[in-house]
Amino acid sequence: MAYVATRGGERAIDQSERLYRAELGRIDAARVAHLRRTLPMLIDRVMGEASLYEPDLAALALAQTGGDLYEAVLLLRAWRTTQPRLTIAEPVLQDQLFTHRRISAAFKDIPGGQILGPSLDYAHRLLATGVLQGRPFAPAPVEPAATPAPACQPSLAAWQKSQGLVADPARVEVAPDDIPDLTREPLLFPARRAHRLQSLARADTGGMLALGYSAMRGYGNAHPTVNELRLAEAEVRVRHRAARCFLPGG
Repeated sequence: MAYVATRGGERAIDQSERLYRAELGRIDAARVAHLRRTLPMLIDRVMGEASLYEPDLAALALAQTGGDLYEAVLLLRAWRTTQPRLTIAEPVLQDQLFTHRRISAAFKDIPGGQILGPSLDYAHRLLATGVLQGRPFAPAPVEPAATPAPACQPSLAAWQKSQGLVADPARVEVAPDDIPDLTREPLLFPARRAHRLQSLARADTGGMLALGYSAMRGYGNAHPTVNELRLAEAEVRVRHRAARCFLPGG
């Protein structure tokens, strides 16, 4: 979308922003904390698409933009560009992740088992209209599992490779200093693999979903499947420059 020339100049722009912010009202720390506590999935999405893990700042971006997701992502990205880069973290290994959710459409009895975790995939789409009539919606308590799943789960692709079910593609070793950083270098075509993966990692969630479905169902006889979908937490580990040890982070 492009704007045509308008009269009013700087004052019109200033008043337009004031009008937008007048509808949002006062923003304080309590409001930001409330957003972080009550909208955890949206906070995660903003952080993912902005390439910055900082829940408080993501909640602040949502508060400042009135919940405009795209504007909040751009706001957080802009703030990130002002921050120094201190170091590079160690690679995250899949079998060391603290796993909350792990599902696969490859086959039912995958090693380690299917873990539904927190999800609305099988929930009835029923709007709790009673809340508007003064009847709070209280979720049922979670029942503990008879046998809790292990905190860390193996990589399904690694197991498939060991069984000869999936080919191990040829890899080209790339020095860490040669890996481009999409947040510092623009995406130019033809794009390198690292650039493509970084761009996909912070892409719009809805766009990625559409891309995934079109790739799985849109081209002839090809019928790819979701090999493994995982929701997990990872420790950020960095090597101290003055010591031969790892410093784990949140």
